[in-house]
This record gives sequence, structure tokens and C-alpha cells, in this order.
Amino acid sequence: MYHNGDMLPLSYVNGHIAHFDYCDKDNMSMCEIITMAKELGHHGIINYWYKLPGTRIGAAMTLLKRDDDVVDMVAFVPDVRIIEVYLEHILDSAPCDIANLGWDLNDFGIDLSKSSNVGVRNRKNIVTEELGLDHLDEDDNACDLMHVELANEKDDNDNENLEGDYHPEANFVDSDYSGDDDYEEVGYSDGITSGIDVQASGKDGESARVNACANDGETTCGSEANITNNFSHSMEPESWDMALDYCEELKRTNPGTTTKMQCDFVDGYPKFKRLYICLEACKKGFKEGCRCLVGIDGCHLKGVYEGQLLTACGIDANNETWVIAYAVVELESRDSWTWLELLAYDLNIVNQYGWTFISDKQKGLPGAFNDVLPNTEHRFCTRHLYTNFRSKFRGKVLKDKLWAAAKSTTQPWFKKHMDELKVLCKAAFDWLVKFPAEYWSKSHFRTYVKCDMLMNNMCESLNKTILPARDKLIITMLELIRCLLMRRIHTRRDKMKKWPHKVCPKVFKKIEHRKVLAGALTVEWSGGPKYQVKGPGEQFVVNLEQSMCECRKWQLGGIPCKHAIASIHYMGGMSIDTFVDKMLLTETYFKAYNNLINPINGEMM
Repeated sequence: MYHNGDMLPLSYVNGHIAHFDYCDKDNMSMCEIITMAKELGHHGIINYWYKLPGTRIGAAMTLLKRDDDVVDMVAFVPDVRIIEVYLEHILDSAPCDIANLGWDLNDFGIDLSKSSNVGVRNRKNIVTEELGLDHLDEDDNACDLMHVELANEKDDNDNENLEGDYHPEANFVDSDYSGDDDYEEVGYSDGITSGIDVQASGKDGESARVNACANDGETTCGSEANITNNFSHSMEPESWDMALDYCEELKRTNPGTTTKMQCDFVDGYPKFKRLYICLEACKKGFKEGCRCLVGIDGCHLKGVYEGQLLTACGIDANNETWVIAYAVVELESRDSWTWLELLAYDLNIVNQYGWTFISDKQKGLPGAFNDVLPNTEHRFCTRHLYTNFRSKFRGKVLKDKLWAAAKSTTQPWFKKHMDELKVLCKAAFDWLVKFPAEYWSKSHFRTYVKCDMLMNNMCESLNKTILPARDKLIITMLELIRCLLMRRIHTRRDKMKKWPHKVCPKVFKKIEHRKVLAGALTVEWSGGPKYQVKGPGEQFVVNLEQSMCECRKWQLGGIPCKHAIASIHYMGGMSIDTFVDKMLLTETYFKAYNNLINPINGEMM
């Protein structure tokens, strides 16, 4: 970590280097990066940049703003064992005449009543060294100065305060839009926080200053007509036609595909805003061969126009990611997440009680769910919940108790682990109970989905896979994603054709593991469909006719638990595969992967 220096266009000078070893990449987050900086004594407003070793300072550097950016950064591990993080000190908390700066530092979460001379905690794996002027990166072709965005980043727990106003009437429009209808321009109040002047770069070097203030939850903007957003950009007629042609080509070659584009008009030119795509093969494959669980996530685009890529993913019969739809939007907000209306329509979500959504609790998403899908089950990614928990309460014992409570499949087990957590740390218990158990513990999950996932890994794995495409232009990125999905579907299908068993490979592996565990259990038969299964410290009732076990693992995941497997072995003459839920069979797998994405012609056609 390079710190306490000056960030120049091509170098970082007059600073120090701190080496942090043995970092856990699976638990790395923005909170951890900030904690490292605090351990080095930095408590002001800081921009965090990173680059890979061997690359030059400048264009190769990426700004860290949130946990998704950190996930992208650690995706280079283990290919790259060292990642360089640079601290750009916008405003240090050193004593100075703050009044002359014109800022209310309370808006930035800085308490100047505390001393800035904070000692570094003892961490044996921190090694510091001085960085002098000899660390300059020289290049004859000087690049442009890096543009630094000053943002007031709030904690994830405060996201509800940044949602802004909701505009349900500002929906997406068909890609065959002729330009005759008027569309309401959604303001950028979602991205403006109270008490900050935001400088937005404009066309031909022009800029507009936005003064934002909050009054009773309402956000007002000055000079709103002059705001220019880097993402919402004016397209030349040829580029705009290319976007429309791309959408039309998708619908022509893949009948049933949904494409919705939303735009604004400035000085007679279309200004791209949002684009939603749901390919017919992805839509049909999900409905025919996937469970009613949808993972929702968003990631930053690294290209010229920035913005966000929002994705919706399902899970197939082999517990692998199935991409349903994706959308390019200007930012994550309650308004932009209303593309869930389009998703709900494409998936024919009528009975909302039969559906489950899992997310990382993105900005504006809870409010969008309440507006669009209020009756669905909504789970939070437990890994992100733990990341926020760890920023306040550290220690392996507390970590183990949180995960034990999350993995508990019955409410008595859940209560037991929560009571133990309360004894260990009352403050940690009080913090955790603020989040209803229905969002993050298996003990309170509904059982009809046949999936007991705690983490939103399916969307995060997709974000990692498409990382090389996220710095491309919008149409180029969308085409790379489509080609990836086209290859993935037929590759997985052809590979599964060689599998000889009735259940999918990952399900088969889990069954084999549970068979071993079932060997330590004893079974008592009642003479009917029910069995009493006893093991070390546990005893449960199994009903084979109803595919139920009182431990709830069978109902949650659709795979017989060790108690059920012991009962099946006791009876003899029955195959365990016949007790696996139909959504986990290879037959169901092929129902999804027999839907192929058709190729499309290039722009010259």
C-alpha cells in the first residue's frame, strides 16, 4: 500500500510503502482496505487506487469505491500475488483551518474532535519503507491527468437514505422507438448527497456545478438543466442507429427476445440512458430447467461512459449459474432497479409467493422490491452481511457464531447459536438481530425453491467472468456477453451428455458424501412411512412418502439428507436418485440447455 505521498500523472512520490501479507482474499472488502489505511494513521478523505505490478501509473489504475470493485481486484489472485494500492489524500484529518475550506466535514463522516495522531495497531505482517523520487514512472508520451471523483461514500447500512425519489412511470421503451413520444427525464438526485458540491465534466470542456441539499428526505438540484453525466452520453446518429440495429438483430435472429431501451433527448440528439436485454433462449431455458430463485447484482463499468451493469441469474439443475437477463443503467438506484418489472414480465411471475430473490442489498434495491415484487422471498448474501459485521466486531469466535446461525436449518438450532452469540458479545447480538432471520438464515427460509444458498455466488462469478468486457464500449460489451453465453450453453450441454447418472454431477457428489455420514446413524421403523433416525447428539423423524426430514435439509435443498439416506438404506431395494427433487435431475438440466442462442450478423449487414 503506497501512502502519505503525492499522486502525479505518471508517478507517486514522497510517500511510503506498507506491505500487508497473508490477506484473506475471500473476505477482502472495502471496509478492510479502509481499515488498513487507518492502521497506517490515515483518517481523512482518501481515494483508493489499485494497479497490477509491472503496469504504469496512470491509465492502468482503477478506483476502488465499493465492495464490487474490491471483488474485481482480488479476481487477479492467484495469477498475481501482489496488488498495489495507492492512497490519494484528498483531505487529511491533520489540524488546519477547516473553516476556510467551505466544507461541513460532518457530511463526510469525519469527527475533528478526535486526534489525528492515531497510532498503528500492532500487525506483525506490516512492513513499511520510505518511497522517494526514484520511484518515478517515466514515459515520453505523457498521458492525461487522472480525473478524481470526489464522492461521499456512505456505509451499506445507510443506502436507504440515498435512494432518492421513485418514478414508476419512467419505464423502459421498445427498441423500435421512433422518437415521437416524450419521456420523463429522471434526475440524478440518487447520486447526490447532502452538503456536497459536485463538479460534472461536460461537452467541450464545459462543466456544471450542482448544489445539493436535503430537506425532509427531498433532494433539490441547482442548474439541473445543465447537468451532464459521464454515462448518459449523447450519441451521434450513426452510433444511435447502431444500437437500435443491434437490438433489432437480436430480436430477428432470436425470436421472443426482449430488448428495451430508454433515452433522453438533448438539443435534438438522443442521450443513451438504459438498455435491458433478455434473450429468448435464456428466458425459456430458465423457465423450463431452473428453480424459481433469481440472484440480482450490479457491477461498475470501466469504460469511457462508466455506468452500471445489472444482472439477473438463476441456478440450473447442476447448481451452476444460468444468466437470465442483464441491463446497462446510469447508476444503482431505486429508479434504475425498476427494470425488475421487465424481468417479472419475462419470467411470468404471477404467484410471487413461489419465488425467491437473493441480492447483496444494493443501493435502492430493497425499495424496488417493495414496489415491484413485494410478496417474494428476499434473501441477503450472508457473505456481505458478515463483511459489515466484521467491520464492527472482529474475532473468529464471533465469526463462527454468525455463520453457525446462518447455516442452522431449524429454528431451535438458530436460537441456540444466537443465544451463545449474545453471551459472547451483547453488542454483536444487538447489531445482528436488526436484520430479520428470514433474510439470511436457513432456519427461516421457505422450502419450495429447493435451494438453500446463503451467498450470491452465481452473480459474482458472472461479474468475474465478464471482467475483460467491462472496459469496452456498450455495444461491444453486450456482444461479448452474448457470445460468452452462446458458447457456455452448448459447451455445458455437450459435456453433460457424457455423464452416465440420473442426477447431475454436483448433486451426485453431495449424495456420496452424505452416504458416508449416514453410516454412523441408527434407524428405527414405525411400520409406516415414518422412521426414527438417531445419531450422536441428534434424533429426527423422516417421512419418505412426503420427502421430509425434521432437520429440514431435505426440504431446503431437494437432496435427501443423511437421515433420509439412512432410512432408504434401512428399507433396501430403493435407489436414492428416486428421492432427489426433479429440478436436480439431468433430464431437467437438458430442458434448460437445449435452448440455444442463435448467432447474429455484423453491423455491415
